[in-house]
Amino acid sequence: MHRITILFTTPTTWQPFSWLVKKVQKYDHASHCAVMFNVPSKGDIVYHARKWRTEFMSKKDFDTHAQVVHQFDFYVPEQIYASVIRLCLNTHGTRYGLLQLIGAALKTSVFDKDDKVYICTELVSQVLKQMGYMIPHPERLTVYDVFNQCLTLKSLKGDES
Repeated sequence: MHRITILFTTPTTWQPFSWLVKKVQKYDHASHCAVMFNVPSKGDIVYHARKWRTEFMSKKDFDTHAQVVHQFDFYVPEQIYASVIRLCLNTHGTRYGLLQLIGAALKTSVFDKDDKVYICTELVSQVLKQMGYMIPHPERLTVYDVFNQCLTLKSLKGDES
């Protein structure tokens, strides 16, 4: 079994955009979410959508600008793990969807999914879908929505993390 961790984070320093995301979603704990894998010989690698694109980075580098406030560990078989890694590799470098983020905050379909952009919540939701979980409208979810999805998924499995 392989571990895939969903991270919920806040910046290590005050950031106006992060503050705004927290206020709009009415969730003060986290403004960002990401996926973390443990890669043999490389250690923990984080994949997320931020600033202008989706990207991989070491957990050590990630920790210089993000503080993890909550995390959920999911254990998946080799085949699922490989499909999640392929999904991330295939979407690596995708542009960040600022208009889509506004649509998610407003809970509107006005800025529905453009296949050429991603926001952090959609990226994490797509990973959860790849792992076999039903995630409705990933392009419209806030960080708080994804957090609640993870809480529900973990409670259905009887896991604590």
